[in-house]
Amino acid sequence: MTNRRPAMRPGSRIAALPFVARGAGFLLFWLVLTDGSLAMVLPGILAAAVAAPVSLALLPPRPLRPAPAALIRFLGRLAVSMVAGGVDVARRAFTPALPLSPGILRYHPRTPPGPARDALRALMGLPPGALAFEAEDEDGWLVHCLDIHAPVVAALAEDEARFRRALGSEDAA
Repeated sequence: MTNRRPAMRPGSRIAALPFVARGAGFLLFWLVLTDGSLAMVLPGILAAAVAAPVSLALLPPRPLRPAPAALIRFLGRLAVSMVAGGVDVARRAFTPALPLSPGILRYHPRTPPGPARDALRALMGLPPGALAFEAEDEDGWLVHCLDIHAPVVAALAEDEARFRRALGSEDAA
């Protein structure tokens, strides 16, 4: 006799949770778009009921094991880097003697392509001074920065490692 867990069937409660969660998210989005109009609730429910299974088929749910402490540390570092980046950009704007070496660097993220990598790239664009965008040859990111002599790539690697730990990635270093 084995102790194997039974396979999840499409009709099970566990399988219904992602459908309900996405459907609720789509309905909430619909209500925001329609300013909460009562006349638009029924069409919103229908639209959410159609959008949820399509969404699940296109982007199946994957288990996440977020680490709350690591997430708080990551968000704290992100906030600090946003303030520090803003101060640095302001100093450079008001002190022309400060060096300015704009350019583009290449960064190879370890996060695989998908929603997590897209979220990481968006978060890395929040602090002023560097902006990452996907390279046309799909070989990592191109990062536009104000000072190519600053340790931009090292900072991105450190932030990515913190991000991966916050998401609970097994191979986060």
